[in-house]
Amino acid sequence: MPEHGLPLTHNPPPPRQLSRSPFAAHASRLAEGFTLIAASPYLLAACAFLALNYSVSATLYFVRAAVVSRDGALADSGARIAFFAALNTASAGLIFTAQLLVTGEQEVTQGGLKGVERAEKAGRCHTVRGCGT
Repeated sequence: MPEHGLPLTHNPPPPRQLSRSPFAAHASRLAEGFTLIAASPYLLAACAFLALNYSVSATLYFVRAAVVSRDGALADSGARIAFFAALNTASAGLIFTAQLLVTGEQEVTQGGLKGVERAEKAGRCHTVRGCGT
């Protein structure tokens, strides 16, 4: 036996079974993921939302690009780029505003501002005597 106290014989781990195709392992996990998505209404709704979002975003991008390329008033490339940037910024601002109006109203009514008010009240109760705590 050598000085470090370990035996000289080494038993390697058994060889791993490799699949015939690297795609086979990924395909089974992919199928499992689709099964989990199909079983959950929440995940189905999230996937539908993302698919709709990406398809509408891509369509709007190409529509804006077509509008910029057809406009005869924009003679040089710099003017087209500036117009496309302004158009893109305006549409992003409109989308952001719409998202705030839809989700912001829910947050305010479902605890957004109420939660802040409760936290402020709790903070005052810890610092002011007579709050009943």
